[in-house]
Amino acid sequence: MFAELGKRMGFGEAFNFDGPAAIFREHAALSGFRNDGGRVFDIGGLSKISDAEYDAMAPVQWPLGRDRVFGDGKFSTASGRANFLAVETPEALRRDPAFPFVLNTGRLRDQWHTMTRTGFVPQLMESAGEANFAISKADAERLNVVQGDLLRITTSQGSAVLPASITEAQRPGEIFAAMHWTGAHSGAGSISALIGPERDPHSGQPASKYQPAAVAALEVHWHGIMQTVHHPVPAGQFHFARVPLAGGMQRFRLAGWKPLPGEKTLSDWAVRLTGSDADDERVELLDLGRGVYRLAVLRGARLQACLFIARKRAALPAQESVAELFEAKWEDRTGVLRGLVTGAAPARGRIVCVCHGITEPVIRAAIKTQALADVAAVGRALKAGTNCGSCKGELAVMVKEERVLA
Repeated sequence: MFAELGKRMGFGEAFNFDGPAAIFREHAALSGFRNDGGRVFDIGGLSKISDAEYDAMAPVQWPLGRDRVFGDGKFSTASGRANFLAVETPEALRRDPAFPFVLNTGRLRDQWHTMTRTGFVPQLMESAGEANFAISKADAERLNVVQGDLLRITTSQGSAVLPASITEAQRPGEIFAAMHWTGAHSGAGSISALIGPERDPHSGQPASKYQPAAVAALEVHWHGIMQTVHHPVPAGQFHFARVPLAGGMQRFRLAGWKPLPGEKTLSDWAVRLTGSDADDERVELLDLGRGVYRLAVLRGARLQACLFIARKRAALPAQESVAELFEAKWEDRTGVLRGLVTGAAPARGRIVCVCHGITEPVIRAAIKTQALADVAAVGRALKAGTNCGSCKGELAVMVKEERVLA
């Protein structure tokens, strides 16, 4: 298979591997080629590993033969000391009155690069499933922005619209957006498209996480939440964030900076938005005075899609309540919309420990009621942070915050 791929790419002779173990052996050999301890990464000792040994190989810590990187207190330089180089910020990356903010991009804890794989694992979308621009409380107050309002971020490279996430963790004068988001999950498209091509003159490293920016608040005419068994491709003058769910369903958060279509065309527009067929059965509620619209699309007694729109994000049902609608049979057609009001479940809160499905409210309640003093105690009480450990940093912050409050 690998040799055939090499031929198709035009590198048949150089890519003539007979399996993964052969590729690994070359990779290991290259790490040790002309190294002599000059480069930290060196697994050359594994370059002769057999196919069977590769298949049975347990995780290996490198560099081989050492307990840890830089464990001897020396860097890979002639003097053994780190070399610092003074660099100047390129002209294109300096803030000015036109671009007074800094757009900082980076990773989310549970995602990888452009989310081509991790972004379609429902469990990994639980902790941070919707793209946003993180902004400080001080900047949000100055811009008269509340949680969920839309921000248009403009750089010399382009612009994008995302909801505001107001947080004390963000420094004033800076905004943050995860680099992972693309058009597959967000109407803003690729966040990386807002970053310019400047590179460090010494290392060639792209300045891929820093760009001067301007921030403007947009008037939001409506907010929405939608869940559907279909895979629609929303398009229009509104923001959308797509979250894949178990069973192949999709959930969308929506917010429009233009008014909704008129009453005569609203129904057909909404059905198309959900990805449903035009002749599917519809149950609708429209209250123009309160700015409320609700749509349920059914086939038989089963819900195929639903859409809830309100003027304020806080007036929308909890996403857990919407998900429960798809578990029931709806012989009473009006109940699919009316039942959401009378039987709405409270929001369970953001999942912090993805491995064990532990939410932030549960963690904070346990810290308070059980007087949990550290991350290890949280793990013993709830199992949170005891598997992959990636949430331990957040757990430590919660423990500290709850102890201060106490």
